[in-house]
Amino acid sequence: MTTNSEVTVLEADGDETSDTSKLLQKIAKLLITQKKILNDQEKQIQQITFKTNEIYDVLKALTDEKKSDQELQITDVKVFDQIPITTPDGLAYIESLIAEKTSFNLLLTDFSRLGAANYKELIRRIMRQLMTDSVAKLYSVHGHKGKTSFSKTTCFRAVIGI
Repeated sequence: MTTNSEVTVLEADGDETSDTSKLLQKIAKLLITQKKILNDQEKQIQQITFKTNEIYDVLKALTDEKKSDQELQITDVKVFDQIPITTPDGLAYIESLIAEKTSFNLLLTDFSRLGAANYKELIRRIMRQLMTDSVAKLYSVHGHKGKTSFSKTTCFRAVIGI
């Protein structure tokens, strides 16, 4: 037979079990809610990372393009600072600069702006712009009469390339 005090203890134990169960259910609900929040935040972080990488790629491309433009301008200045060529070494220096395709194209563009009534006059104008008479006397197209061959130079290709 159970006494009243024992019944009260059993009821109290049942209440504690019920409270513990409710508490565990609340904790489980909170953990589930927190997991959902963390998953959402993880997705947002992935999206932000993806967009950041896209922005980085665009900025890198722009920076590389800007560097290329700056290098082009520096080469442009180097080439045109040396024209007209006043020494044979000056021709060798220009040759080294216009070995790069972009510099070669800049020189072509500059020559093409000269214009003339005919091809012969255009070549004469280009040669006068390219080198002084004292340097021109050292060269002939094919290197006849002990002169250096101008046709083997990159400058020749630039002159004829118009």
